[in-house]
Amino acid sequence: MTPPTLLLARTAAVSSAARRLPAHATSTAKRALSLAPGQMLSRQHELPRLPVPDVAHTAKVYLASVRPLVDDAAYAQTEAAVADLLAPGSLGEQLQTRLLAHDAAQPDSWLEEFWLRNAYLIWRCPTMLNVNWWCQFADAPHLMRDAEVAQGTVPPKGTFTNVQFTRAATLTAGFLDAHLAIQAEALPVDATKSGSPFCMNQYKYLFGVTRIPEPACDKIETPWPVTAKHIIVLIRGQPVKLTVIDAHGKRASVRTLEHQLRAAVALVDAALPFPDMGVLTAEDRDVWAKARQELEFSPANRATLKDLDEALFAVALDDVTLGDGSHEATHHQIFHNRAHNRWFDKAIQLVVTNTARAGVNGEHSPSDAVVPGAIFNYVLANEEAIRAHADHGADDFPAPQRLVWDLPHGMERTLETARANVDAAVDAIDSTLLHATNTVGGASWIKQHAKMSPDSYAQLALQLTYWRDQNGIPATYESASTRAYKHGRTECVRTQSTASAAFVQAFDKQALTDNEKLALLRTAAATHAATMKEASQGRGCDRHLLGLRLMLQEGESLKLFQDPSFALSSTFRLSTSNMSPGTYLYGGFGAVTADGYGCNYAVDPESFKFSVSHWKGSNTDARRFRETLHASLTDIYQLVNRVD
Repeated sequence: MTPPTLLLARTAAVSSAARRLPAHATSTAKRALSLAPGQMLSRQHELPRLPVPDVAHTAKVYLASVRPLVDDAAYAQTEAAVADLLAPGSLGEQLQTRLLAHDAAQPDSWLEEFWLRNAYLIWRCPTMLNVNWWCQFADAPHLMRDAEVAQGTVPPKGTFTNVQFTRAATLTAGFLDAHLAIQAEALPVDATKSGSPFCMNQYKYLFGVTRIPEPACDKIETPWPVTAKHIIVLIRGQPVKLTVIDAHGKRASVRTLEHQLRAAVALVDAALPFPDMGVLTAEDRDVWAKARQELEFSPANRATLKDLDEALFAVALDDVTLGDGSHEATHHQIFHNRAHNRWFDKAIQLVVTNTARAGVNGEHSPSDAVVPGAIFNYVLANEEAIRAHADHGADDFPAPQRLVWDLPHGMERTLETARANVDAAVDAIDSTLLHATNTVGGASWIKQHAKMSPDSYAQLALQLTYWRDQNGIPATYESASTRAYKHGRTECVRTQSTASAAFVQAFDKQALTDNEKLALLRTAAATHAATMKEASQGRGCDRHLLGLRLMLQEGESLKLFQDPSFALSSTFRLSTSNMSPGTYLYGGFGAVTADGYGCNYAVDPESFKFSVSHWKGSNTDARRFRETLHASLTDIYQLVNRVD
């Protein structure tokens, strides 16, 4: 299975009932978040529109990113293509004029719908490994001391545990607190250190959101305000509907949620199982769209799909913990679990194993990592307090409702094929984790001794690692947030530069002194920091080039897009994303090219966390990359210490 080579990396009045926060959420959340109903979107009017960059500036950024990837002859050809783009009266000038007209016709952003459709919804590849992201949470210490999972033991497959029910209920309550705060528009506005606001629009698209498969192009259901009051619990592949918000807008207490989860398991175990239909959400999107259309002929299936689509989020209670229960083993369970007991179309899918290891699998289309990440950090920081207030909330809820399926003729064969395709896809990918501590520093050390941005430092460690692993300079994607603009999402930072190439090519040369190598590191870091700043201002090259390309009319072609350097520089063999700080989680995603790496990372004050993924069948190896990365971090750390 080959992943797509795409540019990855993803109001109505609120009812009085939705504006009431649970008692616990009000007390704890106010300490952490200063909740105040109505404030979340109160500064949206201050946000500028995402700019349409000047073509000459985009050309400059683009050429700088291509230079380290190609030889002189290829670069000269690219320069000629760029000159054609910039020529007065050229097609490039016409495309820019069309894009500016498009911008003027859009209510919020010229890029918003372009990006949603072209980066996500039109792609037909399965989303499980190619679009969705995963996030594995830190363990809850008070639960890990429970005798059921003492000393790292793993419960037998097919069993559920007390600690699992407790943690699932606690995290569910935390997610519901966040949902109700969002519905009340009570979250404080995210802002820069200087107080400038960030766009809060993406918070509306976390709960009650689902990707719907349709032929040729999917759609995203993003109701606002969200009226659903239930979640879906997945148990042994069976969906169960749990009402979790009462008629007064009050969420269920942790104690009630735990009782309901146990009742849901008993309900599933008392009935003959249906096939695990969630495997279809891991299929080719056109295949899944066709299967869903067939399912919808049945009223029972339509009702089940409606409940799945409208659910606030899914909770996957797994009756297993993979491998030895280590983070290395269980991150595969959060990542894919071979599509067992999953529904990959939900924007948020909480996973809890029977050792109480937990995490989220998320559909990337409606939001980018920093937004759900902020919610996860809040919930995990308050997890102990939420559990301690287990009686806070409502207690009067209907019994769990098992959802039913009515399988049309031929659906069993479709499910068998889907299962085979999922197994083949999972067998074709590998991923691994690195938690680098003690001998490699962290954000505090980097700022004090290396005297550069921790993000730039991490990016250059990745560049050095790729050089050592592949003996080449990779076209590199790093996500930069553009939430300083109205409805901003991301821009691509093309990390590779002539400065980064000079650094990695020199690092292992004995002829150079430590001072010379450190100077190259700092020059490369300064170049990266400047590129990141411009990208965050919407002044990268990738989104603008996408916009220009979409302005082409039938029969038109631009030399720039035909030039081999265009495909080379946008085939991101190193795709990266920074989720710092990583206090409470690991994150990850599938590599976006067949011969590349996907790297999510977090720079903590005293350590680094990385996940690395790759597709088998090429000269890439995630585990080899992990070991080389650890060596690179160690070597750069020692270099700085020798000079400092």
